[in-house]
Amino acid sequence: MTNNKPIAKAGQLLMIDMREYSSYTVMGFFVILKTFDPKEELIKFIATYPKIYGDDYEYKYEQMDEIVPYLIAQGFLLEIEPINLYLGYCGFEIDEMSLKLPGKVD
Repeated sequence: MTNNKPIAKAGQLLMIDMREYSSYTVMGFFVILKTFDPKEELIKFIATYPKIYGDDYEYKYEQMDEIVPYLIAQGFLLEIEPINLYLGYCGFEIDEMSLKLPGKVD
């Protein structure tokens, strides 16, 4: 029997994103410092907030932004600044190739 539990393993790279369509957001890129179960940590994180709607499990949407600092504070993640190597739009086009550094606009 295999274990289908999603485990974030130490040494892996992780991108955290959320929402859909026009509100889609990439929250950041990280190196996982120690192995953890994302679902278990999310449950612990949510438990730190009071419930908003009685006995169901809906929480304020804005609280999702606070999961990243929580995971960093727990020692699970180290934020990194990725770079992007763009190879062109139609095969390798040397004139179109660029290396985009974080925070730099072409």
